[in-house]
Amino acid sequence: MIISKDYLSLLIPTEQNVNLALLSREEKNIYDLVIKRFLSVMMPPFEYLQTIVQAEINGEKFTARGKVVKSKGWKSLYDKHSDFQDSSDNKDEINDQVLPLLKKGDNLNIINIKLDKCETKPPARFNEATLLSAMENPQKYVQLDKVHAKTLGETGGIGTVATRADIIEKLYNMYYVEKRGKEIVPTSKGKQLIELVPEDLKSPLLTAKWERELELISKGKENSNDFIKRMRNYSTKLVEDVKYSKDKYVHDNITGNKCPNCGKYMLQVKGKRGIMNVCQDRECGFKENISKFTNVRCPECHRKMEIRGNGEGQIYVCTNCNFREKLSSFNKRFKNKQNKVNKRDVAKYMKKVKEENDTPINSALADALSKLNLK
Repeated sequence: MIISKDYLSLLIPTEQNVNLALLSREEKNIYDLVIKRFLSVMMPPFEYLQTIVQAEINGEKFTARGKVVKSKGWKSLYDKHSDFQDSSDNKDEINDQVLPLLKKGDNLNIINIKLDKCETKPPARFNEATLLSAMENPQKYVQLDKVHAKTLGETGGIGTVATRADIIEKLYNMYYVEKRGKEIVPTSKGKQLIELVPEDLKSPLLTAKWERELELISKGKENSNDFIKRMRNYSTKLVEDVKYSKDKYVHDNITGNKCPNCGKYMLQVKGKRGIMNVCQDRECGFKENISKFTNVRCPECHRKMEIRGNGEGQIYVCTNCNFREKLSSFNKRFKNKQNKVNKRDVAKYMKKVKEENDTPINSALADALSKLNLK
């Protein structure tokens, strides 16, 4: 595969043949993902009619929403029987019911009536894939008038293709969000930040307005000095508002441990890679690891384990079943396992044997016999 220099996230397949038997399950999934996305770009569009059916039964009106598919197009690559499902689709779109082709005035026979008692469910939490999609199309999640919604759509949303993943990474590093399973969950620090910052500063519309002004500056339709002056005035006002605000940030993760450098109490934070204690004084900047998340599976319950401690005293700990194993003991066990043959090695060996069997034998006797001219 080739990674484009212009777009950091662009992957395209090469002409090299691929032996799927030599790929692991994860590698096959990634390869399948890239190939199908590459092919879908060149396929016809997915065409459907968004339909609202209003029916009347004994004077009661019922409404059904769904779609009538006209042409599957690129969606045919991601049908129900595919090995890979397109994760970029919105969950609501996937669950849209497909309606039959109807026209106004049709009379339908009632086959069955079922009464369901349901409660409305809150929207699903974001994971990294759905958050990236939301950053690309934020107008779906905020109430805007048509002009501002158009502006937000034309500016490409929050960030760019190359910077959105980095923005999410910064949220992890600043401990504004944390990962629970596959879901991204705001921390107490993140929630307080949203409550404390001005309303316009946390709206994606502000970014859209700035992007629009920068675009006009690049075309020579606005003066860059005027824009810089407005930004300076705006920044000064924000700083003044924060300095004189009565609202204060309250640490709810303070520990009883003091920083060895400045003596202030440490804060315990949970990042993307583990748990650590950090000094609450940013200028001090002292940090110490408490535990690190790993991909090592517990031999008892097969959940992922953490590494705790420092130096030779490091141990693997399973937070699910409390299994513990010294790091030195694990490394020794892992080294012994490396001497065993894995599935990939077996596949390579079988391929080599097959190639040798398919190659014609060219011994000295066979070579001599081939030169005999028998009459």
